[in-house]
Amino acid sequence: MFARRGLSVALCFLALAGSSLAWSPVAAAGGSGETAFVCTGKEKGSSTPGLGLLPKPTRLEAEAQYTCSGGPG
Repeated sequence: MFARRGLSVALCFLALAGSSLAWSPVAAAGGSGETAFVCTGKEKGSSTPGLGLLPKPTRLEAEAQYTCSGGPG
């Protein structure tokens, strides 16, 4: 059962990672008149208590700061 669940998680991860690359504005900015842009920044995340295999109440916190630029100049 665990092997099937692990395989499902891995396949979902690959599908999400692939879709984020295929549908991102930078990937779509080929020759359609769109302008590519670049974002840089940092992320920080934590969970209390730590994540495990058994379900339990958990608090998730995330902080993200990005600066994006693009276009001519």
